[in-house]
Amino acid sequence: MEMCKPGRHPIRGSRDRLPNGGCRECDREAQAKHRAKRQAALAWIRALEARGVHVDPDDLTLSFGGVTASTEAIADRMVSRWGDLVE
Repeated sequence: MEMCKPGRHPIRGSRDRLPNGGCRECDREAQAKHRAKRQAALAWIRALEARGVHVDPDDLTLSFGGVTASTEAIADRMVSRWGDLVE
């Protein structure tokens, strides 16, 4: 039986492959990991904001003040910068 490139999942047919040729199950696992990391980052940002700390989405600095930042943008940047620290 054919296996995906990393050798973790069987490839039984075209349904197991993405249009780019990658393994659909490997992609599903990678997306799930990313979502979990992003949710953790969002929870952290919301907890900071609830305590009056502002997180700047451009340089990830923390400040106190009335400026509102997008928690979604900050979470994405945190995952891209430090996502490998959370498993």
